[in-house]
Amino acid sequence: MADKTATPVIFISYATSAISRKPLTNASSSAEKIAELNSDAEKQLKIAADYIEKCGYHKRDEELAELQAVLRGERKFADLPPRV
Repeated sequence: MADKTATPVIFISYATSAISRKPLTNASSSAEKIAELNSDAEKQLKIAADYIEKCGYHKRDEELAELQAVLRGERKFADLPPRV
């Protein structure tokens, strides 16, 4: 039987990577790139949320909520607690 707990972690990791990218230096393309990265992160977080709900793996609920708050602009990624 497959490890159901690993899947949400993978999607949260992808979303974290997209959210935490360094600011872009080219101002003309940065707004487009930021929108693209946010879209990617939003998709990954949606997938993670769905897997968490289906698998009942609510150990990641807090981390998911933190990343969703970053996407909504309510928090800064740099202010989140470190995760191992």
